[in-house]
Amino acid sequence: MQSIGDSLARGFGIFGALAILRFRTNLISTRNISFIFASMAVGIACGVYSFINAIIGTLAFCLVAFLLRLTPFSRKSNLLGQLRFQLPADSVALTAVQAVIRKRCRAHALKRYRVLYNDERGESVEYSFELRLFDEMQGAELARELRKEPDVQDLRLSFNDTYVNLTD
Repeated sequence: MQSIGDSLARGFGIFGALAILRFRTNLISTRNISFIFASMAVGIACGVYSFINAIIGTLAFCLVAFLLRLTPFSRKSNLLGQLRFQLPADSVALTAVQAVIRKRCRAHALKRYRVLYNDERGESVEYSFELRLFDEMQGAELARELRKEPDVQDLRLSFNDTYVNLTD
């Protein structure tokens, strides 16, 4: 507001920019929207040569973003993982695998399983889980623990940053 001042033209310009942003951008997260609005405010302040307002606004926004990261309002992990592996059809290792998944994951869900038949291996079952880790950086640890299970074959673990909610 200090950057706009008494200028009606600047006010309409900002209104137009926000309207374009609203209708042309598909933003799901309120967190992302707040970052875009903050960067627009700093850009507008720089555009009208109000550098002091831009610096103070940037520092204030960064401080608030940092402090919010330390609170319970912090963004939870949006890293959605997909785990696929095969077990022999007669294996009882699924309970051990699920115990490892429960130990490392905040939420998980069995999304699909397929019964496969291979001439060399015989009958096997392919499981596909969606999961969220407690710690985003522990994907390699999860894979390492699952590979220790002797019956686990063809292990694949991949992650995507997404906003799909998994129930616990």
